[in-house]
Amino acid sequence: VVYVVAALQSTAAAFSQPAESALLPTLVPVEELVQANALNTLNNRLGRFIGVPLGAALLSWWGLHAVVVVDAVTFLLAAALIAPITAPARASDPDGVPEEPHFWREWTAGLRVVRHDRTIAVLFVVFGLMTFGGTMLDPLYVPWIRDVLDEGVEVVAVITMTHSVAGIAGSLLVGTWGSRFSARTLMGWGSVIAGVLLLVKFNVPVLWLTLALSAIGGVTAVASSAGVETLAQERTPEHVRGRVFGSLQAFIWLASLLGAVVGGVLGELTSVLVAINVAGVLVTVAGVVVLLAIPAATGRPAPRGRTPARGRRRRAASRR
Repeated sequence: VVYVVAALQSTAAAFSQPAESALLPTLVPVEELVQANALNTLNNRLGRFIGVPLGAALLSWWGLHAVVVVDAVTFLLAAALIAPITAPARASDPDGVPEEPHFWREWTAGLRVVRHDRTIAVLFVVFGLMTFGGTMLDPLYVPWIRDVLDEGVEVVAVITMTHSVAGIAGSLLVGTWGSRFSARTLMGWGSVIAGVLLLVKFNVPVLWLTLALSAIGGVTAVASSAGVETLAQERTPEHVRGRVFGSLQAFIWLASLLGAVVGGVLGELTSVLVAINVAGVLVTVAGVVVLLAIPAATGRPAPRGRTPARGRRRRAASRR
């Protein structure tokens, strides 16, 4: 039953996550996409930050059934909050003709966009490097704390909490001042700084330095995440945005699977530190690829299909 439910949940996520990324640019003006993505990240981090201790408290007070019921209710509340959103009409193709839904035709159309748009193709490479490198760290982090930093499970908890709190602070910072920087800058330099911090943190095993760099890394991770999401939304035509994000999500899951496997195997064959350094280099390279392959003057293409209401109102006001 557990395996079946897990498979069904992953299948549902394959629809909801790309849809969320594709819907957001139709609801928010393009100049506010960075802030919107940062605040979206803030919501997710707050949910995890609050959910973990709340789940533990419910488990200790009323048992697993209470945890399951409350968890299920949160999904129903989320659905109730989404229901009032007025989604724009289905976007038209470049000729202005609404397309009839057809799985294979839509999927191949999304892949054509990826193949022909250099920026989107670069984003796939960058997402792959970031995800692969980041997931490589997952099976290695606790062994590094135990064997290299020579600490126990309580330090794992403190470092995880530090990174989470820093991520919340980073979401607020990017949400407040993120519009001052381009998505390319946030994505590129955020990844470069994050990768360098990882390399320093893992090669200089001092507890106070680990905590300090974990805090800074939590902020840079949000900047990089908001930048890459915004750049993908800006560069993808609206009428194929859902298809591109669907392909991107599948690519990310594949990179996650490979990263976890390679990280564990490489850590066994060589050492935990060697495998961690490989992961840190991949994260750094992802940022370098962005800065070198995506021009600094990359413009924001005009959205296709229905224009967000706020944008229409602003242009109408300027004409008057």
